[in-house]
Amino acid sequence: MEHVYYQDLLYHLGLVHELTRDMPFELPQLAGEPLRYHYLVDAHLASASMITGTGPATVLLRLWLVPVAATAVVVTAGLARDLSGRWWAGPVAAGTAYVGVSLSLGSAATASGTLPLSVESPSQTYLLPLLLLLIGVCVDVVRGRRPGPGWALVPAAGLAVAGAKSSGLPPLIAGVALAGVVVGWRARRVPWAVVSLFAVLVAAMAVGYRLFAGGGAGVLSPQVFGVLRFTAPWRQTVGAGGGIAAGGLLPPGLAAAGGTGWLFAVAVLGWWLVLQAPRFVGVLLLARRGTRVDPAAWLLAGALVAGAGGAWSFFHPSVSQLYFFLAVVPFGALLTGWLLAEARPWWPVVAVAGVVGAAAQWLLDPLGPPERTRRAWLWAMAVPAGRVLLLAGVAALLAVLLTRLRTRRDQGRGRLPAGPGEDRPPAGASWRSRAAVAGAVAALCGASVAGGLEWTARRVGDPPRVLAAADRPWAITRDEARAALWLDAHAGPEDVVATNVHCRPVPTVAHCDARAFWVSGLGGRRALVESWGYTDEALAAHARDGFSYPRQPAPDPELFARNERLFTAPTAGELDRVRRENGVRWLLADSAAGPVSPELARLAEVRFVAGPVTVYRLR
Repeated sequence: MEHVYYQDLLYHLGLVHELTRDMPFELPQLAGEPLRYHYLVDAHLASASMITGTGPATVLLRLWLVPVAATAVVVTAGLARDLSGRWWAGPVAAGTAYVGVSLSLGSAATASGTLPLSVESPSQTYLLPLLLLLIGVCVDVVRGRRPGPGWALVPAAGLAVAGAKSSGLPPLIAGVALAGVVVGWRARRVPWAVVSLFAVLVAAMAVGYRLFAGGGAGVLSPQVFGVLRFTAPWRQTVGAGGGIAAGGLLPPGLAAAGGTGWLFAVAVLGWWLVLQAPRFVGVLLLARRGTRVDPAAWLLAGALVAGAGGAWSFFHPSVSQLYFFLAVVPFGALLTGWLLAEARPWWPVVAVAGVVGAAAQWLLDPLGPPERTRRAWLWAMAVPAGRVLLLAGVAALLAVLLTRLRTRRDQGRGRLPAGPGEDRPPAGASWRSRAAVAGAVAALCGASVAGGLEWTARRVGDPPRVLAAADRPWAITRDEARAALWLDAHAGPEDVVATNVHCRPVPTVAHCDARAFWVSGLGGRRALVESWGYTDEALAAHARDGFSYPRQPAPDPELFARNERLFTAPTAGELDRVRRENGVRWLLADSAAGPVSPELARLAEVRFVAGPVTVYRLR
């Protein structure tokens, strides 16, 4: 039996084990290296494991995600209710944020930045409830309310957000700055409360960067349209052959593409914005007279735009700049729910428009992959974008007609009742604009939620499958897992293990993908040298000699060579040296990773054998 684990989960599992040990913490994949990472989610998981006595693997892979995600959902719903004054805005915002995805309507490519909740990135999911708690306090401050003891939450929650995910605070700080400018402009004086809030958040970000930065944050570099390089329309046309190098302030190929290349880049950005409409349509609150003066709307809109701007203004070799946007997707959902509540729609209008949006998502024919030309991709982007705009227009018209019929019916009966959360239809044309907004927003949300349900159904409903031939080399076998779990059960908590497993697929070759992580993850112990693909040195060397960062050589070649000799040419003196100098007590040898000398069985005690994997204990 085999299983392909996403490498980040095993990386985090190793960190969870590490955070159950004494400080100072070390990088479990390279014993002795200090741990530099936003590891608060791993500390949370380690605490849960130690308090309950549940194994770290069970906590990470099975138990923790649902309660943390549920907390984010509840906090989002509560914020939407408080901002809009209507209870039903809560489910709308929460559904749009955590069930809804970027629109597709048959698009041939996915608009990057779909769900803010992530199984593969525990730090991103853990960030959300902390960030939403902090935004609740910030809303009170910019609105001129006194948070009282809530002030104590600002530095604590700010530092927690920085330690959860380094991309969380910068968009929020930008939103607070914009709200402060609006408050100061209207009051014609310095809003000292907002200035203090801004200063505390900046300080929390600086301290958090000092304490937690690492693991890839340092390799982020400014690059306008950086996300373009990871979108299919650009990657298959102008960006083809651009390589993996970071480049300068522009993606490779854009500067030389001329005016037509810039127009194509802007078209890709426009396509992305249209397909992200459920997250951005709430910015229209700033055009409405009543909410235009509310600094909370400016705070959320500023953070949303800053998050999207960060995603499109930086480059990261693993497209991690998208986390700037994913962090603020709930903010966009809050604005969307708030905008819908401000329209005070008749509930059948919302229901009908939502069903129309869902039907459009489910029934529209998907576009096939286009030819690798700009003209073909322009058409492939224009069709789904046009469908989105057409859907919004049809739903708006339908909402106006339904509201008009209801008004005539009630006038004929001599009454104009107002239901919960509804106003009486006003005179003039304002009811038409409100109905149109409600219909369009409800349809966009309906299509987004339907797309999310469709995606989830495909993931959950697929029967277990036999690994395809292409996946098999990347899998962890039952024997490998058994050996690692045996090591976890029998080794001491501070013991260090040496292993010849470094790569995925498992054979160790030059410039392999050094992100195996299963020995320290499932084995639960520090490794002398396991995998170095996420070290700061590897990330800083991205594109050196034409290789991406996971395929860079080991950061300490001498130590790596010593480690390899333990398995290929072991001697009693070398084994004694790593025991005394490095605390190595165990060796995990996988013959699938490389040759293992039979001499090792004479020099060390064989304790466990599972297929090609043997666990040795140093005498």
